[in-house]
Amino acid sequence: MEKFAMKLKYKIVIMVMIAALLPVVSQYVLSYYSVHEVDAAVLEQMRETSKQNLRTMALNVYDMCRIADNMLHDDLKRDVAILDKVLSESGGICTSAQERVEWKARNQSTNKEVVVVLPKMYVGGEWLGQHFDFSTRVPPFDRISEFTGQECTLLQRMNEQGDMLRIATTVKAGDGSRATGTYIPAVDQDGRQNRMIAAILSGEKYIGRIQVLEARYIASYTPVKDKDGKVIGCTFIGVKVSAMESIRKVLKEIKVGKSGYVGVLIGSGENSGTYVISQNGKTDGLNILEKTDAEGKPFVKQMINEAIQKKGEVGFQTFLWKNPDEPAARLKTSAFVYFEPWDWVILPGLYEDDFKAAQLQVTQCIDKQTASAAKVSVALILLSLVLALYIGGKISNPISKITAIARKIAAGNLYEAGQDIKSFSSSKGRGVIAGRDETCELVESFGTMTTMLNSLVAKVQQSTIQLFSTATEIAASSKQQEATVKEFSASTNEIVASSKEISATSKQLLTTIVEVKEVSARTAENADSGQSSITDMHGTMKHLASATESVSSKLSIINDKANNINDVVATITKVADQTNLLSLNAAIEAEKAGEYGLGFSVVAREIRRLADQTAVATLDIVKMVKEMQSAVSSGVMEMDKFSDEVRHCVDNVNNISGKLENIIQQVQALPPKFDTVAEGMEGQHEGAQQITEAMIQLSEAARQTTESLREFNQVTEQLDKASRSLQQELSIFKVG
Repeated sequence: MEKFAMKLKYKIVIMVMIAALLPVVSQYVLSYYSVHEVDAAVLEQMRETSKQNLRTMALNVYDMCRIADNMLHDDLKRDVAILDKVLSESGGICTSAQERVEWKARNQSTNKEVVVVLPKMYVGGEWLGQHFDFSTRVPPFDRISEFTGQECTLLQRMNEQGDMLRIATTVKAGDGSRATGTYIPAVDQDGRQNRMIAAILSGEKYIGRIQVLEARYIASYTPVKDKDGKVIGCTFIGVKVSAMESIRKVLKEIKVGKSGYVGVLIGSGENSGTYVISQNGKTDGLNILEKTDAEGKPFVKQMINEAIQKKGEVGFQTFLWKNPDEPAARLKTSAFVYFEPWDWVILPGLYEDDFKAAQLQVTQCIDKQTASAAKVSVALILLSLVLALYIGGKISNPISKITAIARKIAAGNLYEAGQDIKSFSSSKGRGVIAGRDETCELVESFGTMTTMLNSLVAKVQQSTIQLFSTATEIAASSKQQEATVKEFSASTNEIVASSKEISATSKQLLTTIVEVKEVSARTAENADSGQSSITDMHGTMKHLASATESVSSKLSIINDKANNINDVVATITKVADQTNLLSLNAAIEAEKAGEYGLGFSVVAREIRRLADQTAVATLDIVKMVKEMQSAVSSGVMEMDKFSDEVRHCVDNVNNISGKLENIIQQVQALPPKFDTVAEGMEGQHEGAQQITEAMIQLSEAARQTTESLREFNQVTEQLDKASRSLQQELSIFKVG
């Protein structure tokens, strides 16, 4: 009992805890996904913000370079004007028509040397000579370089293609000497016309970036023409891009985020992908064009190509990057924009872990809120658990008591169940189930059901006792009838034997009557013997008549008992119907009680099954009783006929006896009437045969009656077994 109460109690606790946990778990699930969504949203927003910052940074650097380029162009224009003025004041530039000089010209791109012979070139009427070191001054170019701070060079046209040879320069070669004797090929290694030489050959100035040996310059080239206007060379004044310390310093000092920086790569040409500006200048001059990511893609080349294609528009690339002084690669997002005048690919980059600190702060704040909510949730869950235990006890205790009552009802102990219900409904019981709730109504329904079952079972028990008594009486009466029928059958056999004897005697009498004529002396003796036989026959016939009346009376008694059986069976049928109806009502009430009425529902169903068996048995009894009544009625009719025949025979015997007395008295006087007597004996013979046939029929009827009584006994035994089974089933019920 307590086990069930604890189960129900814990079910209630579980239901309450589920109701309490669902919102908490839902909140946690939502918080979990919300945290991830917030993290993702913050990360995405920061990525977008960082991209915008990188875009702004790239455009700012681009504008800075553009402004610096404009300033540089202005400086170059000024310096070109100074160069032109100095050269003009020095007497200008010209070539000798007779004097030539041999040069070992070295291609600045391939370092291949060729020997060429060119006219001497004069400045102010003086040949500049072939000077390869800085120990010997080359006026006026050294002076101009010192004054302007720019590199200055005079180039002579080598051939019709336009290759330009440096014959006087302040540009340093890789070994520290003057770059005198190096030339700029008119056709680059990629087979394209050099843009500067193309401009010079067309007689125009060229201002822009140019590859000078291993370095890039922002320079101005001015064509030098002879008196016929033919281009014979050009002047150069420019600044090495890497030497623009002001802008390099500014770009190196720019920090993007916590550890990001602005890098600059060369965009095109042989040095494409070479660092112009790296982090803190550590890898300046390093070529990273073929740098690949984890998937093997050359992302640097991809950024450079895309930057050149965008022509001043900003693009973005995310990749893993490791600086020389860093232990591991980090995820980096770089903006890129191409500054075409300097052939720079500007790469402001930001490491993702730099702005994840803000995301971490947001996550920590959410985690703190989640932890606080968790504490409150735990407190609420504990409070819900306490309330659930209290409420579960309040609900399960009455249900436990009701379950105990239901089990007693299911066990058939209706009396104790009724006492428990009365006790439960008392003031103490009402204290357990205060108020008019469903539990109180269930108790009252159990009380009503117990009262009705008590009454029903009492009635059924009484009816069962009566049914058992009736079945016993029927069985006894049936056995008595069977014994009577057996006696009747024996008497019938005796009557048949007597009838046969009567028939044989009649034949003998006929013979005797014939012989009387011849032996009249013995007539009196024979008459006396015949009278004695007639007297015996008369007694036998009276006994037969008495037995016939006894059989008729017994059959009447059987008929009356059969009627009594019908009445009893009708009563049993009514009781079975009433029991079936009451069990049906009980089953309906059990169904209403739900799972608590399952046990009683089984009992009600068993009672209904027994009632159905009783009804079927009573129908069989009714059928058998009707068949027995029909057989008894037939037997009564046959016995009535037989009684009439017996009385008729008795009358005949009386007549015969009288006639024999007359014969004895008038034997001598009535010899002519022997013929009449013979005829009478013939009739007697026929009557004896008829009696024999009637008695055979009566014997057959008695046999059939015996068989019917046997079947009736079997039905009675079934009824007795059914009544005993019903009584045994009902014995489990204890009623007050």
